[in-house]
Amino acid sequence: MSEEKNDKIKDAQPLEKEEAYVLWGDDDTSRTEAMKASAGALEEYDAIHSSKAHKFRSDYSGLDTSTDGRPGLTRSDYDYFRPSERVPVKIKAIIRKADDIYQRVGLVKNVIDLMGDFGGQGIRLVHKVKKTERFYQEWFRRVNGKDRSERFLNNLYKTGNVVINRQTGKLSSKSINQMYAANAAADISLLSIDNNVASREIPWIYTFIDPSCVDVSGGAMSSFVQNKTYAQLCQSSFL
Repeated sequence: MSEEKNDKIKDAQPLEKEEAYVLWGDDDTSRTEAMKASAGALEEYDAIHSSKAHKFRSDYSGLDTSTDGRPGLTRSDYDYFRPSERVPVKIKAIIRKADDIYQRVGLVKNVIDLMGDFGGQGIRLVHKVKKTERFYQEWFRRVNGKDRSERFLNNLYKTGNVVINRQTGKLSSKSINQMYAANAAADISLLSIDNNVASREIPWIYTFIDPSCVDVSGGAMSSFVQNKTYAQLCQSSFL
């Protein structure tokens, strides 16, 4: 069988003859030329000159003119180029992201609303003394207790944290009798302070505040204080 020669495939070039040893004479010029030839031979077997090390990966890009390596991509690289899709890691950012998903994703909103409504169904206050029970039930009705209970569960399922601002009301003797009778409107003066409850002072308004807008006064030093003080950083609130 005759062999056909392919013109597109070139034959391998013969290896050039190289000296196995480098020799030089007594003069400095001969020695300098020999050192240059020796250094040129060693460059073919040179190793990696430098590399850049990172915490999560090794970047071997740009090692040499003919040596390169593409670095791997991690989740942090993905988040860097797509900040809108970044997964939050801080507490307040997680709470804001959870509320944003609740507002935008219909399936999540429907499930949380259903859980909150189901959890608050059938709630009522009871007491062994019927007169006191009527007072509690009338108070629960006037503070819109069923709606507040449903909102409490909704915020708990949505953000995992519930912050409530409580306003108290000062009851008169007449309003107390009316609430025991549970058949008339109460004459109540509202107070906006949440200190120690005085005589004839009961909670009357509950407002849910966005947890991402609340911070502990004093920062890390607040861990040494027994009675902590909280500051509302913005006006956002959940009704």
